[in-house]
Parts: sequence; structure tokens; C-alpha cells
Amino acid sequence: MEKIISFTGEHEGTVDAKSRIVLPAVYKKRMMESGRDRFIARKDLYEKCLVLYPEEVWNEMHRHINESTNPFNREDRDLKRKINKNVFEVLISENGRMLIPKRYLDMANITKNVKIAGQVNYIEIWDLEAYNNLDDESTEFSENLNKKLGNKVE
Repeated sequence: MEKIISFTGEHEGTVDAKSRIVLPAVYKKRMMESGRDRFIARKDLYEKCLVLYPEEVWNEMHRHINESTNPFNREDRDLKRKINKNVFEVLISENGRMLIPKRYLDMANITKNVKIAGQVNYIEIWDLEAYNNLDDESTEFSENLNKKLGNKVE
């Protein structure tokens, strides 16, 4: 079984004129040390951001989806189609740059300045202003956290 790479922390960056973003050095180092040089990416299902998955994480999600769906059920096929719509591969160059096709940047309303946020087993890329406008201190957030985790965290 492959070791899962952990991505934590937030990093700022920019999109250059050729639609490239530099992967933070700490993330690049972890990818290269594990012999990986690409992500499977897509626009997030819920938010205006892009999500980059290491291939083994993407494959594990699909294994779970395949085990939970019936290929002969229309709703299940529609679900899989929507999950796989607008998926693209992101290669990491030797200098750590990632080419993100402009149409995907447009889908996520990403222009120039970005926030690259590690979410443990995947990475989110946000427009910097949109990310800064997220409300992490809301009562709803803390209530949802308590509802999901309650006293499971020590």
C-alpha cells in the first residue's frame, strides 16, 4: 500500500501569464520524495475552488464509489458522470510549476492571486480574495464541527 502524502498549511501564490501556479516547496518536496509528479484535479463540487488529489487518493475515492454504486442504475451512472466531469491531470514540472488550463481557472473564478490550502490528503486552490472571505469563525461552523466530531476528538 502506498503511503498517503499529507498536505497541511496555507500558502499564497500567483497565476502567471501562461496559467501556471508554483506548487509550494514543502508540497513539491513531499510529492517528489514519494516519486509522484502529478495530481488528478477538478473544480470542487461545492465551492469555487480547484481540488488536486494525489493519484492514490483519487483512485481510493473511485474504488469506494465503484463499490457503492450499480453500473446498471441510471442515478448511479449520473452520479459517476458528474464526479468525473471536468477532471484533468496536473503535472508538476521540475521547477514546481503546474499548468492549470484557463477554463478550469475560470470555473473557479481564479484570476491572479491564489491561496493554496492543504487539506491533509488533497490540496485546494482558491482565488485569494474568495478564500480570505470564508467565515471560519461562524457559529454554524462550530456547531457543525461539534455535530460531526462531538467528543470523538481528545
